[in-house]
Amino acid sequence: MLIEKSARLLRFGCKKRFNLFEINQIYGFLAMITALYYN
Repeated sequence: MLIEKSARLLRFGCKKRFNLFEINQIYGFLAMITALYYN
């Protein structure tokens, strides 16, 4: 489910032409959520 969401975000990011910094922020945010969820 989380992988699907990140894949969808990445596809959305490619469509919107996010720069690398914005993509890194998205993945950092997802990693933080994942860490909180599994702890």
